[in-house]
Amino acid sequence: MSQYISQTPKQYGIRHFRAGDRGQLLALHDEVFGHGWGPEWFEWKYERNPYVDHVSIIVATRDDRIVGCRAFFALEMRVGDVTRVGLQPCDTMVHPDHRRQGLFSRMNERALEYYADRRPDFFFNFPNEHSKRGNLKHGWQEVRTVPMYYRLHNPAPLVERWIETGRSKAVATEYVDVTEAVSAIATVLARSASQSERWLANSSAGDVRIERYETPPDELLASVHDRRSDSIHANRSAEFYRWRLDNPLYEYGTYVARRDGTAVAALVVSCVDGCVRIVEVEPREFDVSRTAIEHLLRSVVAEYSDRSYVTAFGIGVPNPVRNRFYPDTRLPLSLFANPTSRTLLARDIGDATVVEESSPSDWRFTRLDLDTT
Repeated sequence: MSQYISQTPKQYGIRHFRAGDRGQLLALHDEVFGHGWGPEWFEWKYERNPYVDHVSIIVATRDDRIVGCRAFFALEMRVGDVTRVGLQPCDTMVHPDHRRQGLFSRMNERALEYYADRRPDFFFNFPNEHSKRGNLKHGWQEVRTVPMYYRLHNPAPLVERWIETGRSKAVATEYVDVTEAVSAIATVLARSASQSERWLANSSAGDVRIERYETPPDELLASVHDRRSDSIHANRSAEFYRWRLDNPLYEYGTYVARRDGTAVAALVVSCVDGCVRIVEVEPREFDVSRTAIEHLLRSVVAEYSDRSYVTAFGIGVPNPVRNRFYPDTRLPLSLFANPTSRTLLARDIGDATVVEESSPSDWRFTRLDLDTT
């Protein structure tokens, strides 16, 4: 029997995180999502976050038990040539016994009230379908759906994952037919990827030399970042890379391209199950170092050719079709993929107009701009 008992809305309390709350939050996460956060991950993400001076979490309580959580992942953001602090709502959860009591709205309202006259300037996030409705109700604006790019080597695991997680447009009664159709198209794309590998292998690196680092070199990554970009994205400082790539859930490999001894481009990757995630591409304005980035891709594809697929989020990679990276927001993958949790929403805090009037093209993300990678 659950230790949480449903009660009337007026008996719930809404408050900020306190020092002794960590254990209850970890237990609640385990019960709601079926897997635990872990204390090291919680410490990294919230307690050691360098951009706020507090743990940015609102909780809902009943009889001193935490039954809900609305957390915020703080990032120092570049908005044009100005540095601001943005909060990314994430890890929202309400215990099943206490849902439909208005707790999501009450936690949201407390956060809006608290941050109205404080340093963070805006919210931005990629909510699931349930949270999306609540965010829109509280003033968030829809910006656009951000693509995930896939380079397929063996399509079967990806097809199975889409079906299992509900990210396929198939319904249960259509499972066999849709799976076969997706697999057929994915197999064609995988063959194209094989052709691309041969093209990359036969292309000359010229004066570009590739280095691999087992530990991400934060100062070096920051030096490659092109600060002339006027897009909205997390500020790529050495401090950002040092903290962001210290996530205890993942290991990261870094590939750096040098020309005449000078670092001109970099890729950061992590391996998750059977896939490889490109979590960072620098410089993000590809025209600056297009050739160098493509040779970094060659190194990654060659090293991880036994993985089922490679993904890149947001800005993707240079010449994606030539390099056989296909977005799930366009044909052919859009026929089957359903990117349910990658619609970007944004909301200004207080009276300042920072992001609500931005255009879709103003935002240029990689996975390091997300709260979970």
